[in-house]
Amino acid sequence: MPKLITWFVDNPVAANLLMFILVAAGLLALKDVRKEEFPNIETPIVTVTVPYRGAAPAEVESGVCTRVEESISGIEGIQKIRTTAAEGRCTVMVEVDRDADLSKALDDVKAQVNAISTFPANTERPVVSQITMQSLVIQLALHGQTDERS
Repeated sequence: MPKLITWFVDNPVAANLLMFILVAAGLLALKDVRKEEFPNIETPIVTVTVPYRGAAPAEVESGVCTRVEESISGIEGIQKIRTTAAEGRCTVMVEVDRDADLSKALDDVKAQVNAISTFPANTERPVVSQITMQSLVIQLALHGQTDERS
């Protein structure tokens, strides 16, 4: 590495040419950079939410969560299944492999969940969706000894 630096010091034309190429490549690539204030970050997670009005968590787990887990456990590309049974609601989070097709996994989960016909009577239609996150890219704070208008 020190020999390379010495060579560039001895050849300033080559160093300036390399700098010009890097700046030109950066300027050409600038038009392809996406600029978003709130970028959508695609996560490989599909959620299944089944409302079960008036049911205790134990009833939700045995009546809804177990059936959803059993129906989607055979889908290929699923890495992990996490289930939460709360009062009046079952939420199943399905983590899909990074190399798997997320839209296909979403369709497969929807098909399997909609095929379940043994839900208890008080359950509502299952809601199957993909999680998309939005977050700030940058936050800026200014501080100084001046008035607010300046």
